[in-house]
Amino acid sequence: MKVEVKSIHKLSNINVNQNDIRKAKLREAAESFEAVFLNFMLRSMLKVFSDKENSIFDGDNFGGDVLDGIFYLEISKHIAKNGKFGIAELIYDHFSKMDSVDFKINQPEENKKIEIKRENNKVEFENKQKKKLINRYGESLIDKINRFSDLIKKASKELDVPEELIKAVIAVESAGNVFAVSPKGAKGLMQLMDSTAEFVGVKNIWHPAENIYGGVKYLRHLLEKFNGDVKLALAGYNAGPENVEKYRGIPPFPETIEYVSKVMRYMKIFEQNKNLSSNEE
Repeated sequence: MKVEVKSIHKLSNINVNQNDIRKAKLREAAESFEAVFLNFMLRSMLKVFSDKENSIFDGDNFGGDVLDGIFYLEISKHIAKNGKFGIAELIYDHFSKMDSVDFKINQPEENKKIEIKRENNKVEFENKQKKKLINRYGESLIDKINRFSDLIKKASKELDVPEELIKAVIAVESAGNVFAVSPKGAKGLMQLMDSTAEFVGVKNIWHPAENIYGGVKYLRHLLEKFNGDVKLALAGYNAGPENVEKYRGIPPFPETIEYVSKVMRYMKIFEQNKNLSSNEE
């Protein structure tokens, strides 16, 4: 409790110091404005007098235009500083009242309410973003992947790999295109390389059931290799497990970093879609 009280006092002192600084700057700006205003007014008045013959205000008596300017400005500053005209005070009062909300020290309870409100707004914003993502990528892509739901469920159950993870990998790898081929030669829904297909025992790489089962089997192998770490397993799926071991984490390849991030985002989309479907039922 003592620590909390000390922290509150410390915060209050910081706020008070900042308020004092702001007030001082506001007063200084107000006085400067009044000084400039008075300087123009004084120079105009003196110009009228100096035009008269033998005037004591003639420029030569003060050492020339430059010195005259300095002299007038110093007089103006002195008048403004001592508040003889009151312009600076009026400006200061007006703006300090407008800014009074900023000078107020927030109490702990008020800070807590503000924090709760921000958190609620954040959650509401995230929910809206999720719905937008589903609507944006939604119908076409989700429906494409869901055509293979039975095959995905079967592989998921048998090999203990989450359905949403399998769907996300298919979405990123091929967007549900059975005949997708990458520039590097990866094939099918889960973009299996020939060597990977051979490793997991896939004979017909173009057959959706075999391709999905082979891809999921390889994911299971990677999850076991990296102690269930989904991100490392995905990095291994994209860049090869040897690179994950070499760099002791996600390899610093832009493609792999983006790949892992993308699959994780799609996982959330499929999870959200699953929840929405459950609620509708």
